[in-house]
Amino acid sequence: SQEKLNEVVTALDSKKIELARLQDRFRITVDLKQADITEVTAKRVLAKKDGVVPSLEGLYNHNEGRIKDSCMLERTARNLDINKHEFVRLYPYLPYQIDLCIDIVAGLRLKRGAHRHVGGSNRTIIKQAQQMMINDRTRLADAPVGALVTLDKVYELLEVGNLIPTEVSSEIANVAARLPNPMAHKVAKAIALLESVKDLPRTPHNIAVVLHPSVTSQSLKKEVEEALGEMEIAQFVRSTEEGFKLLTVQEKTWETRRSGLEPREADRHSINREVVKEIFSEPKLRTHLYKNLRSFRLKISLDGEIVEGEGDIPLKLQIAEEADKGKISEELRAESASSLNDVYWLVPVTDSLRMLVAEYYRSREMVAESDRLAAQQ
Repeated sequence: SQEKLNEVVTALDSKKIELARLQDRFRITVDLKQADITEVTAKRVLAKKDGVVPSLEGLYNHNEGRIKDSCMLERTARNLDINKHEFVRLYPYLPYQIDLCIDIVAGLRLKRGAHRHVGGSNRTIIKQAQQMMINDRTRLADAPVGALVTLDKVYELLEVGNLIPTEVSSEIANVAARLPNPMAHKVAKAIALLESVKDLPRTPHNIAVVLHPSVTSQSLKKEVEEALGEMEIAQFVRSTEEGFKLLTVQEKTWETRRSGLEPREADRHSINREVVKEIFSEPKLRTHLYKNLRSFRLKISLDGEIVEGEGDIPLKLQIAEEADKGKISEELRAESASSLNDVYWLVPVTDSLRMLVAEYYRSREMVAESDRLAAQQ
C-alpha cells in the first residue's frame, strides 16, 4: 500500500511474469500514491505544542535572511520555497527536506549492494522523523532550538536501518580514519546520499546547504570547499558534470594507474604536432588575406618539422620551455634576420600547458588500454 507495485518488483529483481500474473488477479487497479507524506509526517511526528509556535515564529523572523541565504539549494527545479508557516510546521526539517529524504531512500533501493527489502517511503520517512529526535546517534530533541536536520544525521539513521550499501559505508569509514578534518566526514556522508538524487547537483554550495546545522549558523561553504580539496587529494572524491562523487574501489584503481602514466618528450612532441595540425586544418587559419587584395596560404612547420607542406608563406612555430624562452628567442631573432620571407612564432610552454598535455596523454592511453581489453573480450 506504500509503493507502486512495479517499482518494488523492479527493485527486488523479480521476474516480470510474476508481476503480470499478480496484476491479472485484480480487475480494478488501485494506485495509492505517496503525495501527502509531508502532511502525514507533520501531523504524526512534527506537530508542535501551541506554546512553542510563537518562539519558532520569532526564530524565523529574526533569521529569515540567513535562512534564505544559507539554506536554499541551487541549480534544481525542486520546490525550495521556505516561508514562516512551513518552517514552523516541519521544523527541524526544512520544507524541501522531506521530499529529498524520500528520493534518497528510493535511490538507495536501486544501488548495487543495498539492502534488498526497503520499507515504503511513508513508513520510512515517518520513522526517520521520529528517530531523528530520539535516536542516540542524532538526539535532536536535546539540541538547542534552532538546530536543523542535516544529511549527515540522515545518513546515521539510514546506516542503522541497513539501507546504506556496504561498499559505501566502508568508504565513509575510511574517510573518517584517514582525514582528521571532521567536516570531510560529514561531506562524504552528504555526497553518498545525494548520489541517489538525480536532479540535484552536488556542488559545494548544495553540500553546504544540506549540512547547514542551525538557523543561527553562518554558511559552511568555505569549510566544505576546504574539505572537498582534502578529499580530492586523498582520492576519496572527484568532480563530475553532476558535481562531486565518491570514488569506488574500481575508480580509485583506475585513477592510480592513470596518474602513473607520464608522457616522454617524444610523446609530448607528437601531441603538439597533432594539436597544431588540427588547429591549422581550419580554412580560415590556413590562409591570410592581404589588404583584401590576395589570399596567401601558410606553410606550417613545428620545431623544424613540416606539419602542412603546401603554402606560400612559411610559418615556423617553435615550442620552448619557460626557462629556455629567452635563449631560443634570441636564436630565432638572429635566424629570422637572414630569412626575410619566413614568419617565426615562438610558443612558450607554461606549467598549465604541460599539465594539459600530460592529462591528454593519460586519457588517450587509458582509452587505448580499454580498447585493447575490449578486443580481447
